[in-house]
Amino acid sequence: MQEEENTIKRQKNTIKIYIFSFLIIYIIYHIIIGQYGVASYFKTSNILKDRKIALNKLNNTLDQQQNKIKRLKTNSIDLDLLDEEIRKNLGYAKKNEIILYSEDLEAFSTKEQLY
Repeated sequence: MQEEENTIKRQKNTIKIYIFSFLIIYIIYHIIIGQYGVASYFKTSNILKDRKIALNKLNNTLDQQQNKIKRLKTNSIDLDLLDEEIRKNLGYAKKNEIILYSEDLEAFSTKEQLY
């Protein structure tokens, strides 16, 4: 009789250990891999960093474009910029004149560095 009670107690303890182990594994799994876990946090933070970098690039481009527009307005016109834009977009050039744009110069300077 006492032996039966001991086996029943052992079975109950074994079941408790299994349930406790399952709960621990379940909690650890969701802390690490779950939707709001550590892995998801790092993935989301990397995405956020990439998007902040892209946003900074877009803001810089926007600032450059706004500055260019501001310089082309009639009340504060930049004649050099206006001349450059006319030559670039309309193709105006005098005889025996070569026009080099900043993009061309950058490409040319990188080719020179290679040789």
